[in-house]
Amino acid sequence: GARILSVACGHLREADLVDEAAWDGIASLIALDQDRQSLDGVQLRYGNRAVQPVWSRIQDLVRGDGPEGPFDLIYAAGLYDYLEIKTAKLLTERLTRKLDPGGTLLIGNMDACPEMAFADIVQAWTLITRTPSEMAALADAAVGPDFTHKVWADQWGAVVWLEASRKT
Repeated sequence: GARILSVACGHLREADLVDEAAWDGIASLIALDQDRQSLDGVQLRYGNRAVQPVWSRIQDLVRGDGPEGPFDLIYAAGLYDYLEIKTAKLLTERLTRKLDPGGTLLIGNMDACPEMAFADIVQAWTLITRTPSEMAALADAAVGPDFTHKVWADQWGAVVWLEASRKT
């Protein structure tokens, strides 16, 4: 019975990729977002699963509020692109405290790539990008000694991932 927290879940589209048999191993998947319309869509699409839509602001998580842990997996795939480093560090610290021993925090952040200029200039969509070394520095500053962590970029070099696992 895995407990999972998706932070800034949006429409939770990744749930479509979960194998049917894997749903049996999920006790609860808390889909957290501050957009009520997204959460309504999550409820409509996945309400028959172990998915629990929860409304919350990121500021609440930064203060240490929000869903009670412990969790086996916490992930934020599209949030850190909007967070200044101070907020990113605080949020990372708070989220790691909600992990079970052996639990994992997975954070994605866009890295600078040629397509970002188009998004910024034409679409007025400005993201805070981070390089692998900047994500490693975030982990070094925010993840305690009872964690191991690694940073890697996806195959296109567009998204940098930070994985922090609590030691058992």
